Amino acid sequence: MLLMNDSGHADLEHTNILAKEFGIVFNQNCLNHVQDKQYENGALYISKSDSIFKHTKKIYKKELATISLTKPAKAHYKNNNGDVIMAISKIGKGTVFAVGDPWFYNEYIDNEILPAEFENTKAANDLAKWLLQQVPEN
Repeated sequence: MLLMNDSGHADLEHTNILAKEFGIVFNQNCLNHVQDKQYENGALYISKSDSIFKHTKKIYKKELATISLTKPAKAHYKNNNGDVIMAISKIGKGTVFAVGDPWFYNEYIDNEILPAEFENTKAANDLAKWLLQQVPEN
């Protein structure tokens, strides 16, 4: 799992050395700017048919880096502008999940800050379950 951050808060240049091996490049940009408590600016709406986030409808992701892809990587989630926000790459028996924001472990996971409609904890649980399902039996 590659959890990145926006270009102002992460070393994308060196992280991309590894990420490129999987067909993933974190772009030197920053989307979903949120000022004060304008949380809706960081909202991502999850499709009912999402193969990873099966129990999640809405998550919060602010100040994230978009992703550029080459084979074998594929987009998992794109925003309304077509920017890749989450990607999956399968190489051999391995699977890589990448996202340009560390929402999985930061202060937005427990809803002490966010309004209740954001389901980052559910999303983290869904992602963990999906990741475990990617581990080959042999």
